[in-house]
Amino acid sequence: MLYRIWPLRCVRAFSSKAKDRWQLTDEQRPTVSSLDTYKEVLSGERRKSIRRDDFLKFTGGKRPLISSHLKGNLIASGIFVWCAAALYMTYRIMRPEDYAWLDAERQRIEAAKAKMQRIIELESRTDGSEASQ
Repeated sequence: MLYRIWPLRCVRAFSSKAKDRWQLTDEQRPTVSSLDTYKEVLSGERRKSIRRDDFLKFTGGKRPLISSHLKGNLIASGIFVWCAAALYMTYRIMRPEDYAWLDAERQRIEAAKAKMQRIIELESRTDGSEASQ
């Protein structure tokens, strides 16, 4: 039974129909008069050679200030510039002014290693003297 339902679920997941069960209300449905208004604009033979009046009728009389392609490119460029600026500022903030602290840390580590070596030698001497007694 599951092998019959699985393909239907896959097809339903990629369908263009709504996934919930709501129906369009009368306000959301297109009316016949509005379809007649755009019938000439949406005809296939004139789709690429559209007149200015038809374009303004189709867009509701509002010309876009910036085209969608330019808007997408500007947004992508802005995000890229912001990321580059954030990366540069992070580099500037995290960069040390001088490396004197690095030399001090190296000397501290060397002193700690020498101290550990002295402790190990002292323990080995005390173990050796206890074993000889």
